[in-house]
Amino acid sequence: MQLFKKKPKLSVVVVFFNMRREATRTLHSLTTAYQRDIAIDDYEVIALDSSSTEALDGDWVESLQENFKYRFVESDLPTPCRALNYGAAMARSNTLVNLIDGARILSPGILANMLRAEQAFDTPFTYTIGMHLGRKPQNETLLEGYDQAVEDQLLDSIPWQTNGYKLFDISSLASSSQEGFLYPIYESNCFAV
Repeated sequence: MQLFKKKPKLSVVVVFFNMRREATRTLHSLTTAYQRDIAIDDYEVIALDSSSTEALDGDWVESLQENFKYRFVESDLPTPCRALNYGAAMARSNTLVNLIDGARILSPGILANMLRAEQAFDTPFTYTIGMHLGRKPQNETLLEGYDQAVEDQLLDSIPWQTNGYKLFDISSLASSSQEGFLYPIYESNCFAV
């Protein structure tokens, strides 16, 4: 019964738009089978489909793990903002982890480290750097023939489902994070407030 459930420490709000293929990977990376040092009661995942013409199967999303919820959000605007606001209103935690673009595979320590930051500081703003699959930023590799098939081959070449840190072996920094770790970035697609 929802009334007696423990309030989660993090509410992860992830927005999808016509991303069935990508959603399977992103949502797997949000399960406790993949994430490390965090319990299922520590967080909830709110998966939002922002007016997709090919919507995700909500029953499938909610079957992945008991702390996963799914909603389809109608929007006539080409922006994730309405869906993000909808997810924020649904959230049971005071800390929101926002994934603006649902085509993101998180590394296994993201949620635990965001939770640690929340516990260590009064009002932290925690964010990730941007990375792309492939040896160069995606805007460059697209010009060289990078597509879904190449991406699938890259992911099939490593055991990322059981060790997400292997993703770093086949990734490069996005242009928004070109300076690297510990330097200012231009944008983040995963942040906690």
